[in-house]
Amino acid sequence: MNTKKLLLAVLFFLTLPGLTHATTYYVRTDGHDSASGLNDTNNASTGAWLNPQKCVDTGSVLVGGDTCMVGNGTYTDTDGNNIVIYVRGNNGTSLAAPITIQAQNYLGAKLTIPALASPGAYGVYVARNYIAIRGFEISGGGSNGTTTSITGVGSLSSNTGLDVDRNYFHDIGYVCSTSVYGFDGISHNANSTTIQRNIFETIGRESVAEGCASGTTLANPVNDHGIYLQGGSTATIKNNYFITHKKGWGIQFHSTSTAMSGVNIYNNTFYGNGGNVSGHIILGSTNLNSSVNIKNNIFDTPLNYATTRYNSGTGTFSAVVISNNQTSVATFDNPSALDGPLCSAAGVTC
Repeated sequence: MNTKKLLLAVLFFLTLPGLTHATTYYVRTDGHDSASGLNDTNNASTGAWLNPQKCVDTGSVLVGGDTCMVGNGTYTDTDGNNIVIYVRGNNGTSLAAPITIQAQNYLGAKLTIPALASPGAYGVYVARNYIAIRGFEISGGGSNGTTTSITGVGSLSSNTGLDVDRNYFHDIGYVCSTSVYGFDGISHNANSTTIQRNIFETIGRESVAEGCASGTTLANPVNDHGIYLQGGSTATIKNNYFITHKKGWGIQFHSTSTAMSGVNIYNNTFYGNGGNVSGHIILGSTNLNSSVNIKNNIFDTPLNYATTRYNSGTGTFSAVVISNNQTSVATFDNPSALDGPLCSAAGVTC
């Protein structure tokens, strides 16, 4: 093929309908939201943006395949909506071509959840499809209200294709609080989700034993979890570390409005005796839990048992398989769970 034909072939390929080229946009603590975002400098015209919100706000230029690269530093809510990054711009294209929001250096970008009275505060709230959140340190949040929730990463129930990868969730809602709602690392309510290679440590409020005055925090809090599964289908939770959850479980199933199906919990490590609840995973729901696989996990020093059950007497199971896990306690499943042992329930194989 001569040079002219080669160039024509290349031009034809590059102009095929639907062919796009991923773009990286930059955010820095010395950036400017009026800049182009296209260069990792503080140039007011061609340099980085100031806030990660700029990447995914209404009217954002980012599309599927693009990356928002967030530089080192601490970022918090800038517009008073109690969310550090509110993903409300464009959808990503697919699982293979999401819009990616990523710390430029692993854990170098820190998202500090704002303190508030009500109704809820988030590090990241995802209201679009095919979004990836990668490499952030996420912490903070405070509450002096009884109806406040604090969440590291949350999502809409209609979302598809969320990927939460290599983040460090810690000290979320670690304050004295009488809120009846949960403080969670991730509150999951989406479809086709992957939660992988994250660390969840010390999630939830302080207790009286930790220094709160009587009446300023719940007496026996059990609502604060590493991952709170409240709905959705087809979720893969793999290769995460859950460390010392004192006010709830590493993972809680609790879907009260829709059935939850296709949840795979593989190759995770759970460590530490929270001292407040039995087990590292609880399957608690008033709806069907189906096609759930809990396999190849390590449960190190849980309180009494590795798993437990709470179904309010109405939840049912179908094709739930718990196998090939390791634990440091003598009895894997709680035989005294309110609604009976999980491994003895119809639809569960252990």
